[in-house]
Amino acid sequence: MKLVTFSRKDPICEQHLLGTFSKSERALPIQSLNVNTQSEQITFRVLPLTEIKMPWFPIRWGLMLKAHHLALVTFPVFAILMKNLVDESLRTPAVFASSALAALCLMTAVNFRNDSVDHLKGLDRVHPSSGSRALQKGWVTAQYLTSLSFVFLALGVLFGIPAILAHPEVLFLIAGLAGLGLIGMTSFKVGLKYRRWSELTVFLLLGPMLTIGLQMSTGAPFDLECVLLGCVTGWFAVFVLHLQNFQLLMVNDQAGFQNTMTWLGFEHGKKFLALGWAGFLGLFLLYHFLFADVRAFLFYGLISVPAMVLALIQLKRLKTILGSQMMNVGLLFRGLGFFYLGLWSLEWVWYLWVL
Repeated sequence: MKLVTFSRKDPICEQHLLGTFSKSERALPIQSLNVNTQSEQITFRVLPLTEIKMPWFPIRWGLMLKAHHLALVTFPVFAILMKNLVDESLRTPAVFASSALAALCLMTAVNFRNDSVDHLKGLDRVHPSSGSRALQKGWVTAQYLTSLSFVFLALGVLFGIPAILAHPEVLFLIAGLAGLGLIGMTSFKVGLKYRRWSELTVFLLLGPMLTIGLQMSTGAPFDLECVLLGCVTGWFAVFVLHLQNFQLLMVNDQAGFQNTMTWLGFEHGKKFLALGWAGFLGLFLLYHFLFADVRAFLFYGLISVPAMVLALIQLKRLKTILGSQMMNVGLLFRGLGFFYLGLWSLEWVWYLWVL
């Protein structure tokens, strides 16, 4: 083992960050000073590959794939599938399956690319809970992860072709999804989440554009229900993005990474999260009022009151950007959000097998 320190301007520093400096060693960043500035310095611990400790293969790739992020795609896929099974309108199941794989591959490509960009830019190097940590622990190299992201991008486009051939009218949605994805994939200087007001792109990618495209790939025309379903899932995806940026507020601000949360600041950021959570609950209840069984709507209406109150109490108790309270806020909102999606999944199964 050896320690080396380089200036960010030094070409060999870039090679250590990318993992291309050696085929038998891996450089693990252990200290980064003046991140995202011209005077940035990075200290690496250089280890032989034989000394890199890696978890069991499924665990390692499960972490790298970010299952909680993939859920933002898998749930809309599941919901549209169940909707059409309940309505008996799934006319082209093979095309739908191919479209679902396309969406998952594109999401995987974006996840891998984001991890690589965050590592190179410095966010994942200065915040111990950001990213999958695969790069910081030496499981893979940034160069490999970047290459893999383009492989999944190509697979996403490939799996999208059957939907275009079977339903040419879906072409504009596939083109839009691919175009928006390419913006996030190819912007090296700043990833999509570093652009203020990029939320609209995230909302469309994981919301209405996704659910409308999936609905059309079933062979059935899209309707208001699939649009509103996409609004719920897209809103939740944006909320998760804001929540992550809120938890990284201090690191982002100190390192000069700009997004909506750094623009709002701590106090206004708390209010923004409260409004975001209220918006999610409102859209969730609106969907169930218009399209679900009345018993489901009443049930969700009852549990949404304590869910909103609990969220407001937790945010009001948050007095500082430091400490465990910030982590507790993230755990609470993510737990509540995925709890709602879990209940919704059970509701779909109930519609299919009971009603």
